[in-house]
Amino acid sequence: MFEPTCKVCAGPLPPRHRSFCGADCKAASEKARSRARYLADIDGYKQQSKQWKLDNPDRAKELARDYAMRHRDQTRDREAAYRLQNRQRYSRHVREWYWRDPEHGRMLGRNNALIRRANIYAAGVADVTPLDYQRLFNRYDGECAYCHVQLGDSFDWDHVVPVSRGGRHSVGNLVPACQTCNRSKGAKLLVEWRRGLTVL
Repeated sequence: MFEPTCKVCAGPLPPRHRSFCGADCKAASEKARSRARYLADIDGYKQQSKQWKLDNPDRAKELARDYAMRHRDQTRDREAAYRLQNRQRYSRHVREWYWRDPEHGRMLGRNNALIRRANIYAAGVADVTPLDYQRLFNRYDGECAYCHVQLGDSFDWDHVVPVSRGGRHSVGNLVPACQTCNRSKGAKLLVEWRRGLTVL
């Protein structure tokens, strides 16, 4: 007597199953069919994907960020390899991107510099986005958190508790500061710096 078998693993089918022995084999079959359809019309699928990204830019960015977070190591290695193989093209791309939005570029540059410092001291790094920086800047009405002078384009982000003293690079430990105050404070705790100002 003929006994039906699973189309994927060729194992015996449980009662009332017609094609697959379980959900895993069914998913594997559907994935294989999808892959076959893609290979049969690669250009068409690429064009369709490109058009969808143009029609849904916010959702496309969200999915790209989610994928990058789930595959952080692979993404970092792939991007590093691309930069090594395409140095001139990558440098041109970065310059063009910067000049399209220089204020955003400066904000990210400051963020990267602060993260590098925090990593050096192993103080811990929290995710601080450009929107977080803008909110902090607005919270202080565009003024230095210490001397309240109005800030222009040239200002610093100061760690209230210095990273060299155990402070974290996080929203709760960052304030906008003029370069004079930031450099004067240096690696001092706020109470130490205030006492120094009083003596002067």
